[in-house]
Amino acid sequence: MNGMPTMHLIAAGVTGLYGLISLTGGVMGYAKGSLVSLLAGGGAGVLLVLCALGISRWPIPSLVVALVVALLLVGRFTHSLLTKGSEMTSVLHTISLVMIIAGVAVLICAALALMAQPRPPAS
Repeated sequence: MNGMPTMHLIAAGVTGLYGLISLTGGVMGYAKGSLVSLLAGGGAGVLLVLCALGISRWPIPSLVVALVVALLLVGRFTHSLLTKGSEMTSVLHTISLVMIIAGVAVLICAALALMAQPRPPAS
């Protein structure tokens, strides 16, 4: 992809996949009657997919937004798992774990891609 650094390519793939997972979860939540799931999960999913697509052209802003969105999702699902873990069904427990693990993968890949970003020469 136009000489895109390998770490950027990996970050784009992981971010896009996480976006699709979030978008799917939002739509599934909406199908069960939760408009909030559609707005939050769907919105985060669309934003993550857009970030994944934007990494090749605007790497720094795309990676930073992906980091922020992934951090918010990881925080939300970690909080839910810690506070409602014993009340959750096995499906909700699994969904929370998937969202946390995939979100951490995005955080790691996006951070590594930002560190791999070439620095402008010092004047």
